Amino acid sequence: MLNLSLQITKNYMVIGAFGGFSKNFYYRAAPDLYESRYISLHKEYEDDAGRIVWALYSEKNGILDSVIADENNDIYSAIGQGEGGIWPPHLKHRLTQHRNEKIVVAPLSIFDEVFKELLKYRHAPSYAPKYDTNDIVIVLDPDKIAEPNDNRENFLKKLQSYKPLIQMIKDAGFTYIDIAITTHNIKETGLDYGDIAILVQDMYKTLGLETPPKREGQGKLLLRTTDKKYLEECEKAYLEFKNQKK
Repeated sequence: MLNLSLQITKNYMVIGAFGGFSKNFYYRAAPDLYESRYISLHKEYEDDAGRIVWALYSEKNGILDSVIADENNDIYSAIGQGEGGIWPPHLKHRLTQHRNEKIVVAPLSIFDEVFKELLKYRHAPSYAPKYDTNDIVIVLDPDKIAEPNDNRENFLKKLQSYKPLIQMIKDAGFTYIDIAITTHNIKETGLDYGDIAILVQDMYKTLGLETPPKREGQGKLLLRTTDKKYLEECEKAYLEFKNQKK
């Protein structure tokens, strides 16, 4: 099984698949010529301030339309120059095919970066059987998204800013989208958002999702089985996938 998951925090996102995890995809909110967006950051280590990652986009009527990828579905991207990567790199020369639309260099949206990676994991060849390629668990721990002084209303408002990414996932054909919280006791984190069950329902509504039907054995967040042979197959498949990406 694929066991695909996406954990979202206020500083990074990480993908889970085949019983393993991707690198952290760092980002921050930043205004640019187009709008205020969550843009990708390249970091050498966690406490690194990071440098902006830039990419090629098509532009229509002064608005970014879609990120441009090559024949392998890899985004044309590069780290910016100068302090913090604020100066865009030269990218247009890397295009291998002529395009009629206007092409611009803009900070890479974390949504575009993570979505492309999700699709790579989804379609990755594997020795482990994959019966769940239309399933994904979205991990949204309030204490890893909200600020310490946030209230419930502010948290849900912040959560709404991730709705475009969720819509991209829905449009890609994921039919079973489940929200998970791994924080066992939110009050211990200093956040008091009331009844957790009601909060989760409101999280589904905020993101434009319907609560999926519960399945047998659900509750193990990322691995839905404890079968040793299966876990070994997942680990083998994940290592093979990582080696293919090098």
